[in-house]
Amino acid sequence: MKDISTEQILEGIVNNNSFIIQYVYKKFFAIVRSYILNHGGDEEDARDIFQDGIMVIYEQRKNRNLEIKSGFGTYIYSVCRYKYLNMNRN
Repeated sequence: MKDISTEQILEGIVNNNSFIIQYVYKKFFAIVRSYILNHGGDEEDARDIFQDGIMVIYEQRKNRNLEIKSGFGTYIYSVCRYKYLNMNRN
């Protein structure tokens, strides 16, 4: 699978491009899933948190024209990790 730039991913998320969204799931879900499963979560938690992470990025990009200086994978991992930690605090 050809790598897609961070900018293309952000635009694809905002425009609800199904190819880009599938690419994001295939390329980045496993690392988020692994983190959540290794920290007491389950498969459903992983799916929910990943979906929430994509929505956070969608909102950030749409409302503030988000620019990511690190790679997209690093950014979505950080967003999902933060959301998971926050979920467990409540």
